[in-house]
Amino acid sequence: MRCWLLPAGKDSKLNRERMILLVLLFFVVLLIFPSIDKVKFAPGADEGYYLYYSSTINAHGITAMRDLFSWYLSQSMHWFFPNPLRIGYILIASIWSLAFGNSFISLAYLSFLAYLIFIITNYLFCAHLFNKKIALLFSFLIAFSPLSIAMARRALTDSMANLFICTSIWLFLLWLKKPRSISKKLWFASVFILAVLTKESLLLLLVPFFIFWLMSKYLFGQKLFWSDILSIAGLVGAVIYLIYYFAAGDMGKALAIPLLVSAYVKANSYALAYGSGPWFRYIIDYLLLSPWVMILAIGYLFTYLISYKYDENVSYLICFFLVCYFMFSFITKNVRYVMFLDMPTRLFAVFMLEKLTQRWHKIKLPHACVIAVLLIAFMDYLCFSNFFIKEGIYDPMSDFLLRAEHIIPWR
Repeated sequence: MRCWLLPAGKDSKLNRERMILLVLLFFVVLLIFPSIDKVKFAPGADEGYYLYYSSTINAHGITAMRDLFSWYLSQSMHWFFPNPLRIGYILIASIWSLAFGNSFISLAYLSFLAYLIFIITNYLFCAHLFNKKIALLFSFLIAFSPLSIAMARRALTDSMANLFICTSIWLFLLWLKKPRSISKKLWFASVFILAVLTKESLLLLLVPFFIFWLMSKYLFGQKLFWSDILSIAGLVGAVIYLIYYFAAGDMGKALAIPLLVSAYVKANSYALAYGSGPWFRYIIDYLLLSPWVMILAIGYLFTYLISYKYDENVSYLICFFLVCYFMFSFITKNVRYVMFLDMPTRLFAVFMLEKLTQRWHKIKLPHACVIAVLLIAFMDYLCFSNFFIKEGIYDPMSDFLLRAEHIIPWR
């Protein structure tokens, strides 16, 4: 089995690691998929807007996008909810709904499909850039991420946005290794555009991409050209501009939406009450959702930074993690908004386990890591079950997570 996104390896047979990955996917489907039927969706919240958008496009065709822009801008009450700038998700959801029905559960199934593809994609890229054993352990932690599983059961854009942006993160690193490759450049630009059209705030991630490009050029000594990075930025900007222009019928409408949304954040009582807090709030959220993964990841960050032995691939992921964490600390804090950070965090946890088990000479490294990863995956599933099935949390804000753990008064 070969992945057409990546260079083909010498062995095209379905090896043991990929067989285990297939078993993992099968187990995930059996364990998680049936629970979607029991989800209580929120018609009056974000899920209701996404269903309205997809049903409108299904009923009136793609030209109805212009009506959606006008409708969204017509009343200030809409500005607190998902906007029609998320054209990519709206169109994909509309096409999906034509085949599987226009309902909340249909959109939840779409999220679940994105989650499964996300597991596969991360395994393939990690296996290519690191090794298959690390990739397999990483896949188990990705598969049982409480946040990923929770969003895979909702009629929200988060699962699909996470798939696109994490794929673009890997593709950018592959492009840096062959900066003159037009195909790799186009693959990255295309998937990143899809990510932005799925969740417009992801456009901010151009900043960490650019910062690491500078690091690669001036610190790692790669032969990179300004024309390449400028052409990518120009291509991304031009395509997104044209899509918004034709979708809205008036670029003024498309530009007005982010301005109005950002201006009305101060009037959003929900965001003010539940989305404020210090910079380390995301760390608290991840410690609640997946404590052992976060502890191991933090340990790895410190040990790597003081080691003075830097690997370009790892440095890229750490740079991306730190820059994104810093940027998103200045906006409304919801762990869903930085869901993509869960990917490097889980890879750092695997790296830390690898470091720890290297000290145990009497225990084989693969066996020790496998046992540790399976235990962490099991505990992560218990966290997911407690927060999102037993407690029925819809939006994983700190307040709700802390109440579910009885850390703060809950009655």
